[in-house]
Amino acid sequence: LYPIFAILQHSVMGAQGLRPSLFVETLRNYTPFWRVLRNSLGLAVFVGVISTLIGLGFALAATRSRSRVTVLLRAFSLLPLITPPFVIGLAIILLFGLQGLVTSTLLGLRTRGIFGFPGLALAQILSFAPVAFLVIASVVESVNPALEEASLTLRAGRWGTFWKVTLPLLRPGLANAFLLTIIESLADFGNPIVLGGEFEVLSTEIYFSIIGRFDQTLAASLGIVLLTFSLATFLLQQLWLGKRSYVTVTGKPPSGRPMPLPRGLEMGLLWSCAAWCVFTLALYLFVVYGGFVEIWGINNAFTMRHYHQLLRDGMDALHTTLILAGISSPLTAVVGILLAYLVVRHQFPGRGVLEFTSMLSFAVPGTVIGIGYIMAFNQSPFLLTGTASILVISFIFRNMPLGIRSGIAALAQIDRALEEASVTLRASFALTLRRIVLPLIRPAIISALVFSFVRAVTAISAVVFLVSAQWKLSTKVILDQAENGRYGLATAYSTVLIVIMALAIVVMYLVVGKSAARGGVEGGGLA
Repeated sequence: LYPIFAILQHSVMGAQGLRPSLFVETLRNYTPFWRVLRNSLGLAVFVGVISTLIGLGFALAATRSRSRVTVLLRAFSLLPLITPPFVIGLAIILLFGLQGLVTSTLLGLRTRGIFGFPGLALAQILSFAPVAFLVIASVVESVNPALEEASLTLRAGRWGTFWKVTLPLLRPGLANAFLLTIIESLADFGNPIVLGGEFEVLSTEIYFSIIGRFDQTLAASLGIVLLTFSLATFLLQQLWLGKRSYVTVTGKPPSGRPMPLPRGLEMGLLWSCAAWCVFTLALYLFVVYGGFVEIWGINNAFTMRHYHQLLRDGMDALHTTLILAGISSPLTAVVGILLAYLVVRHQFPGRGVLEFTSMLSFAVPGTVIGIGYIMAFNQSPFLLTGTASILVISFIFRNMPLGIRSGIAALAQIDRALEEASVTLRASFALTLRRIVLPLIRPAIISALVFSFVRAVTAISAVVFLVSAQWKLSTKVILDQAENGRYGLATAYSTVLIVIMALAIVVMYLVVGKSAARGGVEGGGLA
């Protein structure tokens, strides 16, 4: 809250001191306000709905399909997560822009139609659907097969069981995925700055009000508007879930296997997911290809010049990025999961406020957070500007909400009786947490670790104001090269980053999976 207050106070602080009416006056004098607000909300809802549906399709296909291609679905669904958002936007431009392969070379069109809502919506869906998949998949895997078997025994059929048992039990994951993707879309900066064109949204207008107009009061006022709608989204999510019980993991050993999907649904999901994977793969192939040509669309001669320049000038930033992300990701997961446990399992004064405020770092655009960190930590006793500490702190509290939401979704399905039985057997709180709770929410832990590490490596909107000559990050280098028109070097750097991130995610899954399994719960008892 401290850095958020540090920037938002400018919305009511004028030259003469405190002026509460300054907020209204600022927005009234900002002519395109209503158009920008309409663009932002319409885009966020559209991206939220489509991303959640795609995430649900991938989660069901990856966890319930009998096909062997489900491993590939998991791998492809993570691809957009391991690159900076503006790289996806750059790939879309390479395919559908003025010099795009599809629009210019294949169709002979000279159009800028991809800029604005169409390209921006496509880029955000590609970027945020994997977030929905990670959240929903952990909930799908936690559904007790006995409930579905009971429905089949009562002659409900596979379709009836799917609609009346399986889908309702997934509501926590669907709600959390929808919430996260809407907030991500509202706060996204990388895609709009590349593909927005004349389609203004709140995040880029906040950025331009600071960089172009040097108007921090307008930036703070727009930040308050964005925060308000993010909080409204959070309240809607709470009303949707209501007070229903979604407990499916109890002390009894699970019986049977998860119900296979109805055959028609399974085939439809597999073909749809395969088509999405092919399109995603095409985008990344052109990102890779762009690093091996001199000038895209003008001189497509093969060259290794961009990679030679990367080895000479870009390795320091890459090394710094991986170190800071490696430090911040486990801290982010620990803080997020523990806060989720407090919110779900304990009653204490201010519990709702704690859950409420934990989402604020996602609600405010990264550009505003970056400016807020500069204002909050640029003077004693918190003089952190220009250091690695301010970057690590930014990563932790910027990415913490996914760990919280994933943990809440997973804990909502675990019966409290498991922990009560452990306490009855004289286990301490720490032992209960380590031997009972953490193994049961392993998918949520993996999601928090993976997402926080990836987000730290690919962050741009907040850290663009926090990097320094000593602590420069890879995403800032890529963005600088893209702004200077050096797309070959930008795509080459992005390719190296994608490969490193893919390897890191595989290692992280293996390490976390083995460590969590050692203290696992098997058959309702301590392993």
